[in-house]
Amino acid sequence: MTTFTNQHSILKTVTKVIRYLLFLFSFPFLTNCTKEKNINSNDDFLKIDTTLIGVKIYDKNLGIKFNTPKNWLLTPTLASKKEISLYGKGIKGQEKFIFTPTYVFFNTTTSGLLNVGMVVFEDSGRVSNANFELYKSTLSQKLNPNLKAMVNFTKAGMNFTYFKGEQQNFVWITLVCSNLKGSVIQFNYNSVKQNYALEENAIQSSIATILPVK
Repeated sequence: MTTFTNQHSILKTVTKVIRYLLFLFSFPFLTNCTKEKNINSNDDFLKIDTTLIGVKIYDKNLGIKFNTPKNWLLTPTLASKKEISLYGKGIKGQEKFIFTPTYVFFNTTTSGLLNVGMVVFEDSGRVSNANFELYKSTLSQKLNPNLKAMVNFTKAGMNFTYFKGEQQNFVWITLVCSNLKGSVIQFNYNSVKQNYALEENAIQSSIATILPVK
């Protein structure tokens, strides 16, 4: 009975966060006024505290490997697998992007949640670098109303863009990167605002572990 109750509680929390993500990405486009900056590979942003990272994921299909924040456990649920569609303006008119989580991780103590997956582009004929740049630009506009920081960096031949913001009771971090094959991979870290100070360094360390798989 206790196991069922815990699973039900986790499912309710995960579903709530996924619904929030759908709400977040439904905002209309606004002009981006957030300051954008670039950092190099020696920045503190990329340092790893090995005591704060958890399980390692190695995925050839996504073309990446990474560690989760410590105590964020794999949570396969139907609610977490829901596709998130995003529309942006490209050269050929309106473009459609679809993000489908491959992995979902959840911390039962803090309610922190991470989902990771590939972004699929409806126009598959576009070159890879253009995919990443267009999607990054679309996200920066879509997230702008609640965006606090946007950071570009490179590591091991991969381009990354980091978005951080707040909305309602959540602090969210969306990280997009282009793997060595040019596919766009997205990480969504979500933390309850009152717990974010406890999870911030673990999230940053998790981000710093992301590397390409050849």
